[in-house]
Amino acid sequence: MIRTDDLLAEPSRFTADVAARCVFVDFESLKDGDPLLVGTLKKGKFEQCILDARLADAARAKDLSVQPLGEYCNSLLDYCEMHDGVIVAFSEKELQDLERLTGRKVKVRYLNVLKLAKRWRARFFPAEHERVMRSRERLRSRNQYVGGRGNQLLDFTRIANIQPPHDYGSGYEAARIRHVFDQLAKRGSYSRLTPVAKGKWTKALKHNAFDVLVLEQLCRRIADDYATN
Repeated sequence: MIRTDDLLAEPSRFTADVAARCVFVDFESLKDGDPLLVGTLKKGKFEQCILDARLADAARAKDLSVQPLGEYCNSLLDYCEMHDGVIVAFSEKELQDLERLTGRKVKVRYLNVLKLAKRWRARFFPAEHERVMRSRERLRSRNQYVGGRGNQLLDFTRIANIQPPHDYGSGYEAARIRHVFDQLAKRGSYSRLTPVAKGKWTKALKHNAFDVLVLEQLCRRIADDYATN
C-alpha cells in the first residue's frame, strides 16, 4: 500500500509507477455547498462528471455523465481500495467532502498536494517561500484576511513554470458555475442560455481540467527535484 506519509516525507518516491496508481481529483462547488462537478485523472485518462441533476442539461451539451453525488464518491473510494491507490488533491476540501458524504475514512489514502508543495518551495525556492510567509504574517498582524494568499495552486504552478490557460481566472470558477446554475433555473434548458452563460460553462470546465491535470505535473516536478538534488 502507498503510504501518503511516506510520500510527504520523501517526495522522490512519487514515481511514474506511483502516479499511475493515483486518482487526481478536483471538486467544484458553490460556497459551503456540495460538489457539483468533479474532474479526475486516472492512468492518464481525464474525465469530468456532473454531480447535481440540475446541471444535467449542461452536462449533455458537453457529453458529460451525470451521477448521484454519494454514489460517485463511494465508487471513487472503491476504485482506490481495489487498485491500492491514493486520492491526490490540492487542500483538505476533497478529503472533508468525501468523508462527510460517504461516512468512510479517507485520510490514509489521501495526499494533500498543498503540504507537499509548501515543503518543496521552502527547500528549493527559499527566497520565494520567505516572501510568502512575510506577506501572510503582515496580513495577520493587521487582522486582515489571509486565506490562501501565496499558497494557491496557481502560485506553485508559476514557480514550476507551468502556464495556465489565458482565461484561467483563479477564483472565478464558482461564480461561473453559479451563473450557469441560475440561468438554467430561469431558462429551463441549456439551448436557451445566453452565449455569455454558455461561455462561462465552457470556461468553468476548462478551469477544472487544468486544476486536475496540473496536479500530476506538479507532483512529478516536485519528485524530480528531490530525486536529483
